[in-house]
Amino acid sequence: MSADSEIHVLKPDSYLNNDNHTEKASSKEKSPIIYNGKIVQVECKVRARIPYPGGQFYLQLYHNNIDSKEHLVYVFGEHIKSKSLNSKKQDETEIQRKIRGADIEHNLAPLPSKNQNVIPLVRIHSECYTGETVSSTRCDCGYQLAEAMRLMSIANNGVVIYLRQEGRNIGLMEKLKAYNLQDMGHDTVNANLLLNHPADGRSYEIAQAILDDLEINEINILTNNPDKIEKITLNSNITVANRIPMVPSWWLNKDTADHMETPHGLVHNPMINYDQIGDQVSSSSSSTTFVHEHTSNGTSSKEYNEYLGYEKDNLPGDINKTLSEPPSLFSSEHNLLDLNKPSSSSYERHIRPTRPTMTEADKYLLTKALKMGHMLDIPKF
Repeated sequence: MSADSEIHVLKPDSYLNNDNHTEKASSKEKSPIIYNGKIVQVECKVRARIPYPGGQFYLQLYHNNIDSKEHLVYVFGEHIKSKSLNSKKQDETEIQRKIRGADIEHNLAPLPSKNQNVIPLVRIHSECYTGETVSSTRCDCGYQLAEAMRLMSIANNGVVIYLRQEGRNIGLMEKLKAYNLQDMGHDTVNANLLLNHPADGRSYEIAQAILDDLEINEINILTNNPDKIEKITLNSNITVANRIPMVPSWWLNKDTADHMETPHGLVHNPMINYDQIGDQVSSSSSSTTFVHEHTSNGTSSKEYNEYLGYEKDNLPGDINKTLSEPPSLFSSEHNLLDLNKPSSSSYERHIRPTRPTMTEADKYLLTKALKMGHMLDIPKF
């Protein structure tokens, strides 16, 4: 694997080091997953192969007994199987099994794979129509989904759980109202609160049940969100082995490598090497991995407003300009895309955004780091 495609891993953060989260997956007693007093049940209804510009994956559709939404799973690797999909149905024929994507009866066992005993990459992703479908640059959701797919395709071992929780679970209509409030000067958190919604109303019990259906109980999670890590492991047999940070690609070039630490700790930047956590930064290009220490240090509203750039002239870049070349992070022998050619698909557009076009996404990321505790290093623009 080339340096450009290296996955930078962080051990679980210190706030997880308590009796509830440090047990090994094998020693945890399996207990039912409960949502509002109800045992969560999920069933994979169909699985189909999806070719895309970065390779291929299997798309699985789930029904559940909690809501009427059709949650999805992107599966990378032949060895990851669904128990409910492959369960035997009464009077089902072989062709009926094939139509819904289940293994035929004589091939129910997972295929041998070198990744079979490797902890999978897992991204628990909430639907974002604006960021993913119409390529809005108010947020980094499209990039995070595409980057997770890229890393899983390289590893041939991973799962994206795509939850239908639009707008941090307030729905598209309310999310668009929140956008109007943001255009009036409010940030993404305050906009939700002004609409009488929580800052983040998402839940992860269905994701827990899906992981159980896939027989995955130890994960390498791709996230910057400490709340997500805590909730996915809460009252479940799931253990987070490592956290892989989702650092925006447009921050990862030599022109934006000078980062400012948020109150929530350091996130590794693969373009620079910290010899130690401190003031000295080496110019070496070799990489170092960090263990985070989560702190509850606050930031004053004055500091926050300065970071967020309410003085509009302080915002980074010019949204009308584009860079002549995409960030070099994605030039990899493992990547099937030619990133020097014009974008031709939504996946390609999302995988290589440029810094000037992501000005509004940077404001969104600043808010998530400084108000919601997301673990991100903020560039000094």
